[in-house]
Amino acid sequence: MSQAFPHADLSGACPFAYDMQQPMRNLAIARSLEQEDVVQKAWYGLCPHHQNTDVSGHWSMWQDLLGETTPAPMIPASTVLRAGEEAGLADWASYMRSRYRL
Repeated sequence: MSQAFPHADLSGACPFAYDMQQPMRNLAIARSLEQEDVVQKAWYGLCPHHQNTDVSGHWSMWQDLLGETTPAPMIPASTVLRAGEEAGLADWASYMRSRYRL
């Protein structure tokens, strides 16, 4: 475990408690997809809604647990939406804008 999470303090309370449990599960899924050769590379990151102001602080703490070995970028949902629009995915972008109030 220390290799996967080089900055996690394993001597005290669980470093994956509370807000850290979902990212830990998602990372485990990504790594298992790679290990089972389902995908060559699983990308793992956060795509927060612009109104979720708390998530970036939690994500920063999560990135600190991972260290430099595992990239975990944060890309705002509005950036993903713009990229979809620029790629010509107007129907998808319209749905996402409406569904997630972007």
